[in-house]
Amino acid sequence: MRIHTQIRSEVVELLEQQISDVEHYYNGRPTFIDIDEEQKAIAVFLDEAYCHGITNCDEQWQAQLNIAIYIKSIDNGESELDEIAQQIAEVMQTTQSG
Repeated sequence: MRIHTQIRSEVVELLEQQISDVEHYYNGRPTFIDIDEEQKAIAVFLDEAYCHGITNCDEQWQAQLNIAIYIKSIDNGESELDEIAQQIAEVMQTTQSG
């Protein structure tokens, strides 16, 4: 659905603006990541999307927004993963409260 693409695009754009140390972003679930080339990547995708028919002319969609972090784990992989996850959480919390 076009609205799903728009939602993912807006989240990707927001993350790109706020998280400077990740170079690769995906609008949707990536089918393959070359971790040697893209050592840090974030993918935004939706799962479990379903429609609630409110009336014959109106409907409401609900889905689970997922943000996946891909990093090449070397020495401090867990710490780096935690740092990126924290940055994402702060961006999303700021967006919700603002």
